[in-house]
Amino acid sequence: MSALKYNLSLSDLQNVDNKIIKQKKFLSEFVIDIFENDFNLLDSSMGANINPKKYFAEVNNRVNSLFKYAQMLDLYPVFLTQTCPPQFHSNSKKYDGSTVRDSVRYLSSRWASFLRLKIFKNIKKSINHNMIYIRVIEPHKDGTPHVHVLIFIPKNFILPVKRVFKRHFAVDGASRLAQDYKYTWSGNAGGAVAYIMKYINKTFKHALEDKMTLEAYYYALHSIRRFTTSQTLLPLYVYRKIKHNEKFRDFIWTTLKYKDGTIYPIYNKKIFLYRYLTEDDGICEDVLYSRSPDLDVLFPKANNHVPSRVKHYPKFSASTKLKDSSIPIFLNGALSDYVFNYGRAFVPKKSFEDYTDWDLLEYFNTLDVDLCDINHFIQIRNICVARDLIDSCPTLTAQIFGFDDYKALITY
Repeated sequence: MSALKYNLSLSDLQNVDNKIIKQKKFLSEFVIDIFENDFNLLDSSMGANINPKKYFAEVNNRVNSLFKYAQMLDLYPVFLTQTCPPQFHSNSKKYDGSTVRDSVRYLSSRWASFLRLKIFKNIKKSINHNMIYIRVIEPHKDGTPHVHVLIFIPKNFILPVKRVFKRHFAVDGASRLAQDYKYTWSGNAGGAVAYIMKYINKTFKHALEDKMTLEAYYYALHSIRRFTTSQTLLPLYVYRKIKHNEKFRDFIWTTLKYKDGTIYPIYNKKIFLYRYLTEDDGICEDVLYSRSPDLDVLFPKANNHVPSRVKHYPKFSASTKLKDSSIPIFLNGALSDYVFNYGRAFVPKKSFEDYTDWDLLEYFNTLDVDLCDINHFIQIRNICVARDLIDSCPTLTAQIFGFDDYKALITY
């Protein structure tokens, strides 16, 4: 019999510790080199038990953003508590041997069936939006999970939903006292966020100290996702890829841009684009994220052709030269050497005049006069001569030389 809360044993704690140690070791040793910047997967992990500080900060951002989003729709917060019936509790005479995972599946199933009731169809129709909610799973002392939910609904639906809520979950056999329904908040509705965060904070007691608590062991042991929300905001798989840019860290602003198609994925979500207007009403597209640093994987023969959607469309006249028209590409959050320009993806070549003496001489020594363009060879050679990197006289380049002409010049 367990001597710890939540029906945990010392061996459970040891098993979780060993698992997390192995995960952290693997992630810390998995080093990626992107554009001469090394980083390991441990530093970038958003796992609740691997990197709790980062995950908890993201949870705070999501909760506050979701609440503001609901306010924009003039919705009111209602707090619900959903519990399991006696057969799921190990300390009950009616216990049927159900596991923690069985309890979680039961709670999720009953919640889904609750949202399918006719009253929620009416709510969706009235607000022209799907339901918005936050769910937090918390364990009883015997280890059986229960759920706290903050759901946002129109004011005129609060009491009708309360009646449906009591009737729907009463048939489960759980105590009516355990099925809580709270919709009045002291001060202002912002207290609802503090109320749900109180329960979320319980599951993250180890976040600031980066230490495991019994709650953290409980979630890790049973592979329980402690915190979930409705699919209202920008998906996390998108947000985490583009938040390296400060402009896209505002969850609500970025969500609205994603919903209206301003930010959109292409090529099986391998690349995310952001379309915007310039001051002169030119339509532009920035590449926010690419999963692979190898453009040949994303765009076959990328140096020759890029699909028409991935282009830069500045507004210009025939007499106006394009300036700063190339689009920077972020690969795995780091600014790459690749750019999009005039419908082509390539690594722009900087002027040889901008090369350092060392780089220029090293490049000149790689040129084979019998294989490269003769006039290019002359150009690089003349720059080296002008910098006193090689001891020779410059070659006149006012005309275009052929190979035989050049042989004659250097022989002379």
